[in-house]
Amino acid sequence: MKRFFAGTLALMMVFAMTGCRSNAQTLGVEEKEAMAPIETTTPIEHIDIETGGWSAAETTELTDGQRSLFEKALEGLTGVVYEPVAYLGSQAEAGLICFLCRATVVYPDAQPAYKLVYLCEDTDGNVSILDIADFANADGEALAGGWFASDDIALPEEVKEAYDKAMEGLVGVDYEPVAFLESQVVAGMNYRILCKSTVVYPGAETGYAIVTVYRALDGSAEVTDIADVALGVRAEK
Repeated sequence: MKRFFAGTLALMMVFAMTGCRSNAQTLGVEEKEAMAPIETTTPIEHIDIETGGWSAAETTELTDGQRSLFEKALEGLTGVVYEPVAYLGSQAEAGLICFLCRATVVYPDAQPAYKLVYLCEDTDGNVSILDIADFANADGEALAGGWFASDDIALPEEVKEAYDKAMEGLVGVDYEPVAFLESQVVAGMNYRILCKSTVVYPGAETGYAIVTVYRALDGSAEVTDIADVALGVRAEK
């Protein structure tokens, strides 16, 4: 199934999946100042992405090479601002790379949302956008709506405190916070936090999960949901 964002044209979308290979220079570890957000109204054709074979990034902090690659892929696109905030991982055999981005439609009072942006780089250094997707679990189920995206992926003190309280005593899987995604006002607060997840077992691979934490009015906190995130799986609307 193909879906298109509203707008005109589809430039840079015709790279074959075969032959795409990662450029090792894009996976460096140099630091760089935040680059200007990218805007786009270009319709993005949602191309099927191979699932499986994805490797979580050792560090999610963006590097010079990754920022340059992202900027190159979205160059000249307008209508939605895409701000890359974390590098999540790659599928090296196919040259695929996944970024966490904060997306905001260029419209007064538009509410931002966090998206997964998939890029493909071939052996010649050409790069294209393969997909811009919502978070989904392994079954393709989207997360429930009604949440407000955070202004920054860093965990504020009150969120970190609630997270630490809620995770006390949880065993079997190590969770490492990567990004504070969203909050929801209830009788208290709900928080969604993207985490790296690794089963406590020798040789276990690292993946991602969204941990939902509820902070009650009395300051107590508990985990209400943990949803494994499968890179390459698109949420079904």
